[in-house]
This record gives sequence, structure tokens and C-alpha cells, in this order.
Amino acid sequence: MFLTAIDQHLSQYSDLGKLFTQLTVAAFMLPHGITKLPFLWGLAQPEATLTKAGLPASLAVLAYVGEILAPLMIVLGWRARIGALLVIATMLVALCITVGTGLFGLDTFGGFKGEKAMMYITASLAILCLGSGKYSLEPVHEKP
Repeated sequence: MFLTAIDQHLSQYSDLGKLFTQLTVAAFMLPHGITKLPFLWGLAQPEATLTKAGLPASLAVLAYVGEILAPLMIVLGWRARIGALLVIATMLVALCITVGTGLFGLDTFGGFKGEKAMMYITASLAILCLGSGKYSLEPVHEKP
């Protein structure tokens, strides 16, 4: 009975949980994209990484979309599900390029090599399934 009361009380905060998930994905993904902007810092160079992996450098635009546009879509709650799909696609490409077949190999700290990307994918899957909730720019009548 006590646990049921707690569950009923906390169920009113499901939209807040959706918002926390959106903020988490966006807050941690966006810096990856910002550091790739050549006119700001140009610290990371996705073109070089793609070329080294045997892929065309023109695919770098997908890194910008998946790491800048998608997190903004997610955090604003504007087409958050599409933003989540873009993050998932970006992370799958990143996994293939950086980890390859060693996805479940252990890193020097004992975690999986693809652990961070898998966490982005998992959180983005939650956004994809749940949507953005009431704290978003999407009009309420357009939400499924």
C-alpha cells in the first residue's frame, strides 16, 4: 500500500522525467558537435576521421546534424523523436568508426569500449519511444 502511494505520487512527474532525459542527451552531445565547428575551435575534425575510415569526407555534415541540430531539437522538444533518431544514427556510425568489432571489448577502466555511445543510443531510444512531454515547443494537439 505504501509503495503504491509512492508510485501514484511520482507518476505525476513523468513529463519531468522526459525533460531530464532530453536535457541529459542534449547537454552531453552538444559539446561534441560544437568542438567540431571549424570557425569556433575546430578541435575535432570529422572529415579526417571519416577519410581515415575509408568513408567520404562529405559525410561530415551528418556529424554536425547529429551532434548539433539533433540535440537542439531534443532539448527544445521540437520534433524530439526525429532528433533522437538522428542521434541514434550518429552514434551507430561513431561506434562503427571508433570501436568496430570490439564493441564489447573492455577498455582500460573495465567498461565496454562502446559504453558511452551505447548510453546515448539508449537514452535516445527512450526519447524516441516517450516523446518530449509537456515541456516542449510542440503544440499539445500535435503530440501523439
